[in-house]
Amino acid sequence: MPPLSQQLRIAGSLALVALALQIVAPPVVLAPSTESAPLTGQQRRGKQKAKATPLQPFIGELGSAKRLAAERNVPLLIHLILEGESQNDEYRDSLLPHPEISALSQMTVVLLANNGEHEPKTVTETVEGRRVESQVCSMYPMVAKCADHRAPWESIYVAYHDEKGDIGCPQTILLLPNGDEAWRKNDRNPPSSKELVKAIKDAQKLAGAGLTDAQLKEVKRLRSEAARSTDGKLLGQAWRDWAGVRAIATAGRFSEEAASAQKTLEERMLADLAALTARLVPGQAADAYAEIFTLAGEWAESPPATEAAKAMKRAEKDKAVADEIRTWNLEREASEWLQAARDADTAGDEKALKKVLRKLFSKKYAGTEAQRAARDAYPEHAPATGG
Repeated sequence: MPPLSQQLRIAGSLALVALALQIVAPPVVLAPSTESAPLTGQQRRGKQKAKATPLQPFIGELGSAKRLAAERNVPLLIHLILEGESQNDEYRDSLLPHPEISALSQMTVVLLANNGEHEPKTVTETVEGRRVESQVCSMYPMVAKCADHRAPWESIYVAYHDEKGDIGCPQTILLLPNGDEAWRKNDRNPPSSKELVKAIKDAQKLAGAGLTDAQLKEVKRLRSEAARSTDGKLLGQAWRDWAGVRAIATAGRFSEEAASAQKTLEERMLADLAALTARLVPGQAADAYAEIFTLAGEWAESPPATEAAKAMKRAEKDKAVADEIRTWNLEREASEWLQAARDADTAGDEKALKKVLRKLFSKKYAGTEAQRAARDAYPEHAPATGG
């Protein structure tokens, strides 16, 4: 087993990952199901107001939105709305603010494409207890300016216009994270809210578990940490970083990448273990065992750590090298007691210092370098004899 201090560092690291998951992965609260018990008009308006989640479109062109959808492993939802036509106005006014569609859209990447120019308007919001004024598009208040809803128009037109060069509007397109088309409404009429809700849910089910923006940020941080750990030959830490990625991204490209990286790391760790195990022979056993012990601690939580522990157990029972390993383990334990004594001394904890030194001055550690060092450092606590 790794030293207690190392076990605590590893446990603390894992606890931080678990806390990060709680922070960055808030549940998405959906609007009430349309199949629930009937509500009065006032109750329904109140519930929709309480549950409504503002629509947050992606600002940019189609290619960038596809890349983000692939990274988050969520569908790409495209709203294509032409300026100045009644069906398009109906789409804008009924579907974009719909509470259930808005809530579901949090686990999609949304492209809102409209080719119009509108007057800005000023809105007031409460941010961290302060009232803040800002300007938004008067027709599409979910974006700051008309350039935002115009940004994806050309790239969508290039991808989806027909042979005559026309592009039917309004139009809704749902793409899976891999870019495949999951659903499309292209008859120049708005879909019903029920129809669009079902299409989004179906696409999300096909995509699998997706990431929020915050979760994506954390996954990318862990990937960077894993790369640095791998470069530094800290294979166990890299393995745990990838485990953190898999804990957040349970499906999609990052999950697959993490699983592949962990497999490669395990192969490297097992190869290192095999080379060290071959050195568990008389005259080399103590040094090889020491290296395996260190790696078992660094590899904590990974399958190769279990294999390293098994290799150490077998070596401890091997009569040819058992004495060498027993001597090394005694020196290691005595060194840990010596460090604990120094820590207690530094902290000014006389009671703890005496308790630790009683352990270190026991017959078990007689003759060890650590016990001799403790006698020199704390002669007033040393017994008259080695016992």
